Amino acid sequence: MFLGHRIADRRLLGLICKWLQAGVMEDGRRVAATKGTPQGAVISPLLANIYLPYVLDCRDQWKWKPTVFNSVSL
Repeated sequence: MFLGHRIADRRLLGLICKWLQAGVMEDGRRVAATKGTPQGAVISPLLANIYLPYVLDCRDQWKWKPTVFNSVSL
């Protein structure tokens, strides 16, 4: 599990796992989460802060090509 390599606190790991399995409420009914986290969920910024340094490290290994619009694409 990627999070286990980035987070040493087992209580926080347990809380994140419960959060990801919690699902959402739609029309008064609980809908189980199949993958990911709901957009705007409280856990989203925490997960972004955990994964962002990894993504930025990987970005340095990718070959970047400038496009016609002076932006960057893979």
